[in-house]
Order: sequence, then C-alpha cells, then structure tokens
Amino acid sequence: MILKDTFEKMQGRKFEKNIIKTFFSLVDNESKNVLDVGCGKGLWDYLGAKKEKFDHISACDIFDDFQFEEIRQVSNTVTYKNTDGKTLPFEDNMFDLVFSMDVIEHVKNDFTFTLEKIRVAKPGGKILIGTPNYFRIGNFPLIITGKLHYPRILGHDSYGDVIHLREYKKNELNNLLDRVTNIIDPKSIHIQACFLGIPAFNIGLEKFPRILENFCQYWFVSFNKK
Repeated sequence: MILKDTFEKMQGRKFEKNIIKTFFSLVDNESKNVLDVGCGKGLWDYLGAKKEKFDHISACDIFDDFQFEEIRQVSNTVTYKNTDGKTLPFEDNMFDLVFSMDVIEHVKNDFTFTLEKIRVAKPGGKILIGTPNYFRIGNFPLIITGKLHYPRILGHDSYGDVIHLREYKKNELNNLLDRVTNIIDPKSIHIQACFLGIPAFNIGLEKFPRILENFCQYWFVSFNKK
C-alpha cells in the first residue's frame, strides 16, 4: 500500500502535515471534477478521494506508475493519461479544479505549463499550484555564499535525479500571473505562504508573522479562470 504508507509517514512530519492541511483548505467544496497535472504515483488524488473532496479524478504525468488499484479503493472514478510534458491530453473547459504539486519548478516553460492548466479548466474553475520558495531557510547558506544555482539537483528518487530548473520568489509568481491576466480573474489571485522552518529536522511554525512570509518553505498559488 504505497500511498497509504506515504500518507501515514507524512502525518508525523510537521511540514508535510501542514502542506496537506493548507492544500485542502484551498480546495473548494464544489471542486468535484479534478485534474492532477504531474501526478506521480497519485498521492494527492488518493488523499482527495479519501477525504471525499474529489468525485471524478483525472491525472496525467510523463511517467507511468500511477497507483490505480490503491486509488480505486477510495474512488470509483479515476482516469490516467500520459502527457508529453508540453500539452495536456484533455479538451478545453473540462475541470472544476486543475492542480499541480511540486511540478512547475521542474518544467522547461512555466508560462506554457500555466496556460495549459487554464485551458482545460472550466470557466470559473480554480487552478492551484504548489511549489518551493526560493528564499526558504534551507537555502540561506547557499544564497549567502553565492552557491545557489539552477538547474539544481536536490537528490534522487524512483524517477531519477530530482532537478529543479528554478524556484520562485513571490514577485516572480506574480510576474508569471501578470502574463495571463486576460484569461484569469485578477481578483481571485491568492499567493499563500506555508510553513516556516526546516522540514529535514521536523521543526518549524505553521503560523508566523506576515512580515516573515517571504521566508516560508512553500508557496500555494490559486486563481480562477474567467
């Protein structure tokens, strides 16, 4: 039970527990038909179905180890498609919610990636993006010494080297969204800081003064399609 075991381990880690809490606080109750872009094994689909947030789950990735059987134990409607990493294999205006967790920092063209997610969302549908913060505490030693460069290899997992092509400052996320304001509702844009601390040592704060948000561990970006 890969996904169940992963979820249980996450419950003992302050950062990951907070990530889950924040993610679902941003998922609207009406977001029943969802698309997970860059789904990996399908952890967020499993959690969404388990919490009865997602009714109809679609997922896509360039890899092919989506855990169908495990997810189907908690959801009756699950589909998976491979993607070429450039275009999403879905029609326009299909989903109430389109989300990606820890994906945008890996893709070559983040603007095209964002456009594709907007394209497949329904009018009024929500787009939700989770991505690490450039200025997180763990990066400070590299920033101070001038050794923080991209592309950056952060480790190795079952897919190979974990490579971040970029990590985002808050103003860079705003600049990205400024390029799509003609097709999204500018008033719906929300960039939320999540967690302040060092996840590797399981220490940190879930709530912290707003003045410190630029040093958070993780950004959640949400907005709605016009």
